[in-house]
Amino acid sequence: MGAGARQFGMAIDVAGTGSIVTGTGRGFVSSSRTAWTVLGTCGVLATILGALSTSAWAQETAVRNGRRLATEIRQPAPRQTQLNH
Repeated sequence: MGAGARQFGMAIDVAGTGSIVTGTGRGFVSSSRTAWTVLGTCGVLATILGALSTSAWAQETAVRNGRRLATEIRQPAPRQTQLNH
């Protein structure tokens, strides 16, 4: 799954920056600055999300939910009967 996510990210990266550079019509250098700003913002957001998802709060939440799911009693689904007419 990790490799697929990386490939997807690279494809979106190439498509997104290409669209920004060609779509603004302000010249390559000016447009590439906009693309770098978008990419930098995505990098900062990914870093923030990574820090949040590995924080003590996130780990405690995962443990708590794991315990809840492990102890949850699952009732079997009701059996369906065929009606003969």
